[in-house]
Amino acid sequence: MPYTTALQQTYDSGDFPENLRQCLALADFDGVVARRGEARQRGKLLGVGIATAVAATGGRDYEHAEIRFDASGGVMLITGAMDHGQGHGTTFKQVLSDTLGIDAGMIRYRYGDSDLVTMGSAHSARARRSWPGRRSLSPRIN
Repeated sequence: MPYTTALQQTYDSGDFPENLRQCLALADFDGVVARRGEARQRGKLLGVGIATAVAATGGRDYEHAEIRFDASGGVMLITGAMDHGQGHGTTFKQVLSDTLGIDAGMIRYRYGDSDLVTMGSAHSARARRSWPGRRSLSPRIN
């Protein structure tokens, strides 16, 4: 590690050979030959397939977030992250409220409105909570 794939994605951590060794042990891969013989005696076939996958949990390394203040003291938080019930609005408003030191009720949350949002990257709940939070807001606010 790090390892850069042909598609230019960089894996910065992980012990993939050890992960595979553990999976094979849990599946009793060494016992497959014996189980295959037992299956054959019962008139069944036993085969083994192995596939591996890596899924990023942090999503992309950015998500657009914009904060607009109006003359009445209201705040509008605009993101490209779509909220389909994952709680983005609540989470993002709480982070912004804490960061600005204002009541969360003063913050209006708008998302996915192409008239307002200049860019965005979907709705993955796990990924979106990690990026538009304090890490992405603080450098622009503090």
